[in-house]
Amino acid sequence: MRPELNPFTPGSGLRPPALEGRGKQIDDFDLLIARSKRRQYDRGMMLSGLRGVGKTVLLNRLAEHAENQGWMVAQMEARATDVGVTVSRRRLIGELRRGVQRYSRRHDLQKKLQPVLEFVERLHLTLAGPGGVTVTAGRGGQPAMPTMDWEYEFETLVEDIGAILAKHGSALGVFIDELQDIDDATLESLLAVQHTASQRGWPFFLVGAPPQPAVTARRVPILCGTSVRVLHDRRARTGRRE
Repeated sequence: MRPELNPFTPGSGLRPPALEGRGKQIDDFDLLIARSKRRQYDRGMMLSGLRGVGKTVLLNRLAEHAENQGWMVAQMEARATDVGVTVSRRRLIGELRRGVQRYSRRHDLQKKLQPVLEFVERLHLTLAGPGGVTVTAGRGGQPAMPTMDWEYEFETLVEDIGAILAKHGSALGVFIDELQDIDDATLESLLAVQHTASQRGWPFFLVGAPPQPAVTARRVPILCGTSVRVLHDRRARTGRRE
């Protein structure tokens, strides 16, 4: 084969010319989106597999598709170098802030989402402060607890966003690559909020891409609250690795 015709390009997460062999996972996600438009909410989704099978490429594709279908999307890659829960949470809230801003501009909902954006800003500033534990103001600008309860604050934020998005047949999707690199406490909180959202009918979906060993070993108990899709090697068909 002539070198310029070879579709393979080394690099993690680079998009291949064609995403082959992932039709089942894309169809499953399409169903998730279709049901969310009818206010029928399912669990989040985990894309698990060995390194190099295309988890990152597929996750990026699903996030892009979700946004094109009218979802509010926050997307991040967890990093093993992120030390401590405050760093992970600050990055997550920062990405969520960008997601709210993009969605409000795209759907002309700046005024309606302004209180949510202010709440996100306060959380972000709180986490950026000394120790990330002092909350200056709470929901709707009201005084908040002097000590931050991360899971409660994040759950409240998801509830507030969901109440607005549900009226527009939309949903909030949080897409996290290398999910296993988020600290256990934050991951458990995310999955707990996902579980609460499923029970209470909030349009919130956590979509992650942990490597298969993280699922088959120590993280099985905390990932069981989501729907796990195991990806197999399709490089022979895609011509590109993850």
